[in-house]
Amino acid sequence: MLQNFTNLRQLTLQNVNMSNVELLTSFTNISSSLELLYLWDCGLQGKFPENVFRLPNLQQLILYKNYDVIGSMPTFNWSTPLRYLDLSFTQISVDLPYLSTTAKSLQSLGLSNCSFTGSSSSYPEMLTNLTQLLQLTSLDLSHNNFGGQIPLHYLNLHQFIYLGLSGNNFVGEIPEFSKTSNSSQTPLPNHLGTLYLSDNLLSGPIPSWICSLPLLKFSEMLMDVSNAHMTPYRITSVSSLLN
Repeated sequence: MLQNFTNLRQLTLQNVNMSNVELLTSFTNISSSLELLYLWDCGLQGKFPENVFRLPNLQQLILYKNYDVIGSMPTFNWSTPLRYLDLSFTQISVDLPYLSTTAKSLQSLGLSNCSFTGSSSSYPEMLTNLTQLLQLTSLDLSHNNFGGQIPLHYLNLHQFIYLGLSGNNFVGEIPEFSKTSNSSQTPLPNHLGTLYLSDNLLSGPIPSWICSLPLLKFSEMLMDVSNAHMTPYRITSVSSLLN
């Protein structure tokens, strides 16, 4: 299908029924000039060709909500200029530690409801490599059944503008942050504008640092305040917490 577009740079399709498209055939010899491939909720089925990940100029790859797409990302001899990657709600296996070492330009990473693989595929060990993504400002790890303490210390939160951790099994209190950038302490994520923590098993008070974030306009959390049942809290204005 795409072989004839030898100079194609951008392809954007959303809610287009592509369930009958043969992926391996259609994406063979796809243009090496391609910079953006946006296939949002297109009903794709079958194995997604690995060669697409290896395109030398591909900066944005969005496969969000193609539930029946299977496959895996390259796991050796691979470097990529990808800046935006969203594999949420697909069946494409992700080796997160390897991805963190090869996609150093990533700014936005969507891995909601994904499958993880690789030598360090266990949680939370696989998150430790995320600190290598120095340009990452948006991360979605929601609906992955992660458990334990909420993993804020694994992330470069001071540069984040979006963080989605909803729909996991995180327990305990949300960690506190220091108010300094001292090397022995974690600086506040002052650029954070969106934070999703709903549908977890968190308990305890809402930390003071959340109230002090200057850009946070909406925060949705699920807090266990009674140790008996879950009570939703929707905060539409952080400033209201300060009054």
